[in-house]
Amino acid sequence: MPSLDGRAGTTFAVALSCPIVVGFCIAFVDRGAASLAHVDVNGHDAVFRGLTHMVDPLLPLAALGLAGSALAGLFGWHPGRIGHLLVACCLAVLVNGGSLFRQTKRPPTEAAFVLQGRMRHTEADRELAARHVAEGDARVVQLRDRIADRRSRRFPTELADKALATMLTTLGHMRDHLVAIELDLDGPGVAGPEKLADPGYRR
Repeated sequence: MPSLDGRAGTTFAVALSCPIVVGFCIAFVDRGAASLAHVDVNGHDAVFRGLTHMVDPLLPLAALGLAGSALAGLFGWHPGRIGHLLVACCLAVLVNGGSLFRQTKRPPTEAAFVLQGRMRHTEADRELAARHVAEGDARVVQLRDRIADRRSRRFPTELADKALATMLTTLGHMRDHLVAIELDLDGPGVAGPEKLADPGYRR
């Protein structure tokens, strides 16, 4: 089997490492980063919502670029390597951007109705939310044990304390979500007030 070297070896290494890095980030970075952003970026959400519109000019620019390439082709332009790359990028943006544009014009999905409270939750939603709360409880217990162990050894715990506060805030939102689902399924006389009055509701 011939050995891989140069550009082929680099391409193979990138293709091989990409799913590994993505899987690692999903498993160990995503939830923590989202929780930290939710707590520490509170009050600046308008700024970050504005950043999501950075891609808005890409669709019209891609359309203009493709139209300009076609017009230049009529006058004898033969694209080189960079020209082919730009045309391919324009096509990719138009294909993907067009599908996203159609999705924004569609009626609200079932998930959107659930988020807006227009559709009842299901038992599967309750089970998923309860599992998230149970997993969050287990992580909080583990982190508290580690903090206690570090304090007993007189090690600093500032970062761990901040992580615990973030986890408790996230766990509180998970509990709120679970209570909302149970209120939807069982009614206010069965689920909500009792759980909210429970001293262990926010640990």
